[in-house]
Amino acid sequence: DVFRKWRGSIFGVFREPWSHLRSMWAYFGPSWLRVANRSNSTNVIPRDLLSFSARVAGSTVLQVSGQRHGMDCLSHAYDCTHMMPDTRKALDRLGGFAFVGLTTRWRYSMCLFHA
Repeated sequence: DVFRKWRGSIFGVFREPWSHLRSMWAYFGPSWLRVANRSNSTNVIPRDLLSFSARVAGSTVLQVSGQRHGMDCLSHAYDCTHMMPDTRKALDRLGGFAFVGLTTRWRYSMCLFHA
Protein backbone atom coordinates (compact mmCIF):
# COMPACT_ATOMS: atom_id res chain seq x y z
CA ASP A 1 0.00 0.00 0.00
CA VAL A 2 1.42 3.38 -1.07
CA PHE A 3 0.08 5.17 2.00
CA ARG A 4 1.89 2.83 4.40
CA LYS A 5 5.12 3.29 2.45
CA TRP A 6 4.96 7.11 2.60
CA ARG A 7 3.16 7.54 5.93
CA GLY A 8 4.71 10.41 7.88
CA SER A 9 6.25 11.92 4.73
CA ILE A 10 3.15 13.22 2.94
CA PHE A 11 2.59 16.96 2.60
CA GLY A 12 -0.95 18.07 1.73
CA VAL A 13 -2.42 21.50 1.09
CA PHE A 14 -6.16 21.44 0.50
CA ARG A 15 -8.59 23.88 -1.09
CA GLU A 16 -12.13 24.87 -0.26
CA PRO A 17 -14.29 22.52 -2.40
CA TRP A 18 -16.07 25.18 -4.50
CA SER A 19 -12.78 26.89 -5.35
CA HIS A 20 -11.24 23.52 -6.21
CA LEU A 21 -14.19 22.63 -8.45
CA ARG A 22 -14.02 25.92 -10.35
CA SER A 23 -10.28 25.46 -10.88
CA MET A 24 -10.71 21.89 -12.15
CA TRP A 25 -13.47 23.02 -14.56
CA ALA A 26 -11.33 25.93 -15.83
CA TYR A 27 -8.49 23.52 -16.62
CA PHE A 28 -10.33 20.39 -17.76
CA GLY A 29 -13.63 21.89 -18.98
CA PRO A 30 -12.42 22.97 -22.43
CA SER A 31 -11.28 19.44 -23.31
CA TRP A 32 -14.61 18.04 -22.08
CA LEU A 33 -16.49 20.49 -24.29
CA ARG A 34 -14.41 19.46 -27.33
CA VAL A 35 -15.25 15.80 -26.65
CA ALA A 36 -18.92 16.60 -26.08
CA ASN A 37 -19.16 18.48 -29.37
CA ARG A 38 -17.77 15.63 -31.45
CA SER A 39 -19.11 12.63 -29.55
CA ASN A 40 -21.99 10.33 -30.30
CA SER A 41 -21.27 8.48 -27.06
CA THR A 42 -24.05 7.45 -24.72
CA ASN A 43 -21.72 8.11 -21.76
CA VAL A 44 -22.57 11.15 -19.67
CA ILE A 45 -20.24 13.89 -20.87
CA PRO A 46 -20.14 16.99 -18.66
CA ARG A 47 -21.12 20.04 -20.70
CA ASP A 48 -21.25 22.56 -17.86
CA LEU A 49 -19.98 23.16 -14.35
CA LEU A 50 -23.01 21.50 -12.73
CA SER A 51 -22.69 18.20 -14.61
CA PHE A 52 -18.91 18.29 -14.11
CA SER A 53 -19.41 18.75 -10.37
CA ALA A 54 -21.56 15.60 -10.25
CA ARG A 55 -18.77 13.67 -11.99
CA VAL A 56 -15.98 14.79 -9.65
CA ALA A 57 -17.96 14.87 -6.39
CA GLY A 58 -15.87 13.56 -3.50
CA SER A 59 -12.69 13.24 -5.56
CA THR A 60 -10.35 14.64 -2.89
CA VAL A 61 -11.71 12.24 -0.27
CA LEU A 62 -11.52 9.36 -2.77
CA GLN A 63 -7.87 10.18 -3.47
CA VAL A 64 -6.82 10.60 0.17
CA SER A 65 -8.59 7.36 1.12
CA GLY A 66 -6.83 5.53 -1.72
CA GLN A 67 -10.06 4.60 -3.47
CA ARG A 68 -9.31 6.35 -6.75
CA HIS A 69 -6.49 7.81 -8.82
CA GLY A 70 -6.66 11.58 -9.19
CA MET A 71 -7.28 11.61 -12.94
CA ASP A 72 -10.02 8.96 -13.06
CA CYS A 73 -12.88 11.44 -13.13
CA LEU A 74 -11.07 14.49 -14.45
CA SER A 75 -10.06 13.15 -17.82
CA HIS A 76 -12.48 11.88 -20.45
CA ALA A 77 -9.94 9.14 -21.18
CA TYR A 78 -10.93 7.32 -17.99
CA ASP A 79 -14.18 5.73 -16.94
CA CYS A 80 -15.65 7.28 -13.83
CA THR A 81 -18.16 5.13 -12.03
CA HIS A 82 -19.56 6.83 -8.95
CA MET A 83 -18.16 5.57 -5.65
CA MET A 84 -19.13 6.42 -2.11
CA PRO A 85 -16.11 8.22 -0.59
CA ASP A 86 -14.74 6.60 2.57
CA THR A 87 -14.62 9.80 4.63
CA ARG A 88 -13.58 8.03 7.85
CA LYS A 89 -10.56 6.42 6.16
CA ALA A 90 -9.55 9.73 4.55
CA LEU A 91 -9.76 11.55 7.90
CA ASP A 92 -7.77 8.78 9.61
CA ARG A 93 -5.10 9.02 6.92
CA LEU A 94 -4.69 12.76 7.44
CA GLY A 95 -3.23 11.84 10.82
CA GLY A 96 -0.42 10.09 8.93
CA PHE A 97 0.50 13.19 6.92
CA ALA A 98 3.65 15.07 7.91
CA PHE A 99 1.81 18.32 7.23
CA VAL A 100 -1.71 19.45 6.31
CA GLY A 101 -2.36 23.04 5.23
CA LEU A 102 -5.18 25.07 3.72
CA THR A 103 -4.88 27.28 0.64
CA THR A 104 -7.35 29.75 2.17
CA ARG A 105 -4.88 30.19 5.01
CA TRP A 106 -1.71 29.99 2.92
CA ARG A 107 0.46 32.36 5.01
CA TYR A 108 -0.50 30.64 8.24
CA SER A 109 -0.02 27.21 6.70
CA MET A 110 3.47 28.10 5.45
CA CYS A 111 4.35 29.64 8.81
CA LEU A 112 3.32 26.43 10.58
CA PHE A 113 5.17 24.34 8.01
CA HIS A 114 8.41 26.21 8.67
CA ALA A 115 7.96 26.20 12.47
